[in-house]
Amino acid sequence: MMLTLPQYRGFRPYGDRLLIPSAAFWLLSAQAMTLVMACAEAAAWGYLGFQFGEGWVRLVVGTLTSSTIAVLVWTISVSIFTTDRSLTEHGRLILGMELCSLKSRQLRDLFLFGLRVSILVVSLTIAAPYLTQLVFQRDIQQYIASQADEAIHAERRSISARYDTSISERTEAINDKHSEYERDVAGRGSSGRFGLGPVALAISQRLTSLEKERSSLVAEKQNALFQFDAIAHDWASNRERLASVYNLDLPPLSTLERWKALETLRERPEIRSTDLAIRTLFGFVFLSVLLLKLFEPSSVRLYLSEVLQQEFERYLAGTFDPALPISERSTTSQTGLSPQRLFEFLVRVWMPARRLEHAQVDLKALSSAACHNLAILESIRNKTQEELLMARADFENQRFTADEVNTTLIELQSAIAMVTADVNEFRRERSELEVLGSILDDKSRLEFRSLLDMKRSQAERALQELNAALPMETERFHRADVALKEVAERLGNKEVEFAELERRIKQVHEALLSSSDEEWRSAVGGAPQTR
Repeated sequence: MMLTLPQYRGFRPYGDRLLIPSAAFWLLSAQAMTLVMACAEAAAWGYLGFQFGEGWVRLVVGTLTSSTIAVLVWTISVSIFTTDRSLTEHGRLILGMELCSLKSRQLRDLFLFGLRVSILVVSLTIAAPYLTQLVFQRDIQQYIASQADEAIHAERRSISARYDTSISERTEAINDKHSEYERDVAGRGSSGRFGLGPVALAISQRLTSLEKERSSLVAEKQNALFQFDAIAHDWASNRERLASVYNLDLPPLSTLERWKALETLRERPEIRSTDLAIRTLFGFVFLSVLLLKLFEPSSVRLYLSEVLQQEFERYLAGTFDPALPISERSTTSQTGLSPQRLFEFLVRVWMPARRLEHAQVDLKALSSAACHNLAILESIRNKTQEELLMARADFENQRFTADEVNTTLIELQSAIAMVTADVNEFRRERSELEVLGSILDDKSRLEFRSLLDMKRSQAERALQELNAALPMETERFHRADVALKEVAERLGNKEVEFAELERRIKQVHEALLSSSDEEWRSAVGGAPQTR
């Protein structure tokens, strides 16, 4: 479904599907709050852009800045308000899978709120003062105009003062000459004549000349003041001319001058209160947006749920009709299921049924796998049993061989002991023969000694042969003992392996015999609870 501009503007990405009156009211409140926020931001930033350039450039820059900020704030607000906060939960409850990790969702939400907070901070530090200028624009203009009027009046007084000095000098001179003329006509002057004489005539001519000069200065003063007033009347447009002609430095209607005027006006309590109220407005609007999103009703969360909207399309297609009552099926219901009813049906009816089907399929697969594993284990047990019997036979043979070698070694050691005793006996008898030789005659003594020497020699040779055979028999005994231990160890390992196979086969048998639908249902989990 394509998203239309009215849906985007009205915060309704899914149109009227699953939209109930409470959710529609919340979306309308969000739209109104976003409109207020966008207008406030656009007014502040638009006035800031209006300060750049002159003439039509100011209008273009101000309009572009205002429009850009309004669209940006509106877009971010739409993204925040229409964020699906239940994607992870509904994916787990309705679809049985994790559609998105909680960490990635938190990072996305944090990025959106961070971007909005950044715009708010920039607005409070940069744009809010310009909005304050816009509010107090008349006061700022009056303040700048009053400063300009003071400078203009001072310059006008300076121009008037320059002429007034000369006019005053001429007036004093005229008064002096007039008094001198009256004294001279009255005969009290320097000439001493009554009436209009040469001195009085000269004074009269000088008096006329001074009056002309004064009249000329008065006319020049009036003309200079008239020209100055004509230029100063529109001082904002004639500022450069006033500066070049009269060296008059008037405050420009610039951003810097407005800043200075605003800083001066901020000394007034009412100006500071209004400035604080404007800054608070930005923060309050943003906080209202945040609280509105954090405390959104469940109907809004269900409306903005991507998973629920997707399942609603399946409901309209008739997928859930077999599991629904006749009055709630897509073919008979006029308005369709409400979002709460659809959510409850999916969580408490549809998903448990799907879990049960999957459990039954898994049960069949596990039973088949268990039977297959049982056959393999029994085959391995039979083979291991044969190997165990062979190991026991080898152990008996090796033990018999070791017993034979041990018997031979004992017999050899006994023979050595007996032959050694014989040799010692023959040597003792030979010594006694030497001592008791006088009893026997020479012939008998020689024969008996020869016989003893021969027996002793034979016994010594036999003893030498037996001692030579003893190391070999001892080595045979050690080898047989080591081989017996090895065979015994192999036999023990086979017995442990056979016992383990018997245990595993017994477990598989018990699992196959004791498996039931209730146990498998508990293994895969029961029906989840609704919110």
